[in-house]
Amino acid sequence: MLSTSIITFQVNKTWSYGSAKEGKNVTIPDPYYWLEGDLHNDTDVIEFIKEETKVTEDFMAKCKDKDAITASITAAFDYDNYDFFTRVDGGPSPYYTYQVKRAKEDRPTWYVCTPEELEAARKDNLATPPGKKFLVEELLSENGTANIQDWRNSPNGKYFAYLTSEANADVATWYVRSIDSPLINATTFPPGGEGALPDVIPFCQSDFEWKPDDSGFFYIQTEDSKGGFNTVIGSTIRYHQMGTANEKDITIVHADPVRADGTNNDWHIKLSHDGRWLIAMGSHDALEYRKVFATLLPDQTLSDNMKWISISPTYDFTFQSISVIDEWLYFSTNRDALNSKVAKVKLDWSKARQVSDVNTLTDRLDFVDVIPEQDDASLFIAVGLSENMASCAYIKNGKYVVQILDLLAGKIVHTAIPNDPAQLRTLITAHKAKSLTLTVSGTTSPDAVYEVRYDGQQFQDVLLTVQSIKGTNATDYVSEEFFATASDGTQIPYAVVSKKGTPKDGTCSAWVHAYASYGYIETFYFDATYFSYLVGYDCTSFVWSSGRGGGDRGELWHIAGQRKNKTRSIDDTIAVAQDLVKRKIAAPGKVILDGGSAGGMVAGAAANRAPEGTFGVVFPVRAVLDFFLRKRSRDGADQIEEFGDVDNPTDFDTIIQWSPLQNINKTRDYPAMLLLPGDSDDRVVAAHSFKYLAQVQADHPNNSKPLLMHLVREAGHTQMGLSTDTETIQGLHQLCVASLVLDLKRAS
Repeated sequence: MLSTSIITFQVNKTWSYGSAKEGKNVTIPDPYYWLEGDLHNDTDVIEFIKEETKVTEDFMAKCKDKDAITASITAAFDYDNYDFFTRVDGGPSPYYTYQVKRAKEDRPTWYVCTPEELEAARKDNLATPPGKKFLVEELLSENGTANIQDWRNSPNGKYFAYLTSEANADVATWYVRSIDSPLINATTFPPGGEGALPDVIPFCQSDFEWKPDDSGFFYIQTEDSKGGFNTVIGSTIRYHQMGTANEKDITIVHADPVRADGTNNDWHIKLSHDGRWLIAMGSHDALEYRKVFATLLPDQTLSDNMKWISISPTYDFTFQSISVIDEWLYFSTNRDALNSKVAKVKLDWSKARQVSDVNTLTDRLDFVDVIPEQDDASLFIAVGLSENMASCAYIKNGKYVVQILDLLAGKIVHTAIPNDPAQLRTLITAHKAKSLTLTVSGTTSPDAVYEVRYDGQQFQDVLLTVQSIKGTNATDYVSEEFFATASDGTQIPYAVVSKKGTPKDGTCSAWVHAYASYGYIETFYFDATYFSYLVGYDCTSFVWSSGRGGGDRGELWHIAGQRKNKTRSIDDTIAVAQDLVKRKIAAPGKVILDGGSAGGMVAGAAANRAPEGTFGVVFPVRAVLDFFLRKRSRDGADQIEEFGDVDNPTDFDTIIQWSPLQNINKTRDYPAMLLLPGDSDDRVVAAHSFKYLAQVQADHPNNSKPLLMHLVREAGHTQMGLSTDTETIQGLHQLCVASLVLDLKRAS
């Protein structure tokens, strides 16, 4: 038996929720509510972290393979990680910006190169980064933890705007520097790095639109997240004139009040290529159902009392702006199209009204279909290119397919890299550019970068670089598709990646990754820890699970695991694990399960619900483990359409059946668990993991397998921005726990 030495106290904290089933309010105890305190300042929380860390590190001391595991993960980073190639065509001479984290480097560096330099380097697979260094991310802060979350090249190529976050938090700050003012050496470390312009915009998340002449930009500003516990988003559309203080910025659209159900309106913006039309799109949930308005900027003074057209005044369907061509706004939407389509609407300025609050507008304009929905594929994202083209990523049979649309002709004119089996990771377009870049990766192959070029007549897919891990060959591995039978009889697809010749005799281990939420797909991407597990141990398989709730089989597949159906996502994941044992791909008790964010919630819930022995080890990463806490933290109410509302009596009766913290099973032994929260995560706060861990330890003081936590330092919610060292340490903890618990043998 493994007994922890952690002594935590409980408090008499309860919450009351209405239950349709009970016909009255139900009281939910929350004895570890105190663990929602500030993890950086609350002495009780700090002591809890300290004690849990000691228990984990004491267990880690038993790991005799630490050096081998660290070397294996380090080797999995031994490639040049190129990404975010963006062509800038608007200036005197075209150029590219891009990012690369070279083999074994801790953080990436941004470069600037000419088309000629890129073409010359392409002949040698970009063995040496083309062009010149522009921005070394390690110089953005003295301790090297600041990172770039997003960026925007100005249309005429004069400026580079970059959204910088301390320790990978969601809410970040925009900085701007001239393209001829690189940051490659530094003796001081002011915010944004030496040489940044005084144009600084705090409390932002992504949306940013340059004016065509580089004179200023529109952006979205929010409230301080306060470590993830501020539920007021305060999303506001503002304009900044270059060279002025942000205190003088002009508010264009004010923040909506918080709605009765706790949801916030999040504004999103799109500026037409010619800079004439500003499209404002507001959403109040994670599914991005939007209200939409448009304003014509010429001959208007920027203010919060401008003329606007109402396109759709309520949150009735998804709406993703693509381009404005001849006063027609092209967009993608799921209105009357479950798998989404491309449509257009005429921007009739005669219908505009001057208002100080766009929410007073009620007109609904007629839509015209351009590209109908596809029966066998769902439209995931659509982005405008220059002129009349758009790039779209469709989800078809669990894979992203990138196609180019001619908006005026209303047809698909090109399918990019149709024969590449890897999964799309990034799709980049740029203002005024006639090309886009795609980065793809696979379970055993890190990155390949393509540029899709258009010469006015035809498209060409050009391979810029393909990276691989030294000493391994992706062709030595095979991917097979299988189907597990869910508890309701539904066939659940999953893919098994293993080395050729791996036996199916019931002796191997298998690592299952699950997500199954939001209609997204999380499959076939490269991860250094996953790769290290696959190649570093004998007799292993890596498994991509495609449970309902994800988008792997279209929007109906998503709906089948959404809101009232959420338990299906969990049960589907359990079914995959059981099927692996049934097919003798994995030995009983040798299935590892991990998932991040909503996938971490699925993993935690599966640990609760699965029959004893189904999983050997479970890794909830930045996981939502107390769904009742989720609504009390940033963006929590915006998850209602996907998971339900704890304050809705009908939804409550469903959520209380699966929310991981409230469903810990006291009657049986648990698999080994290593919870992996991030100390700077302001989206899913670390308290989710703290509370779950405290409760599961209290309920299982003599669990036969360890119940542990590794608090990942300088880490926000996403992988983007994590340093190589941080990822290596996280992976080391995962692989040590797995190898010790499952007695995994290192490959010879």
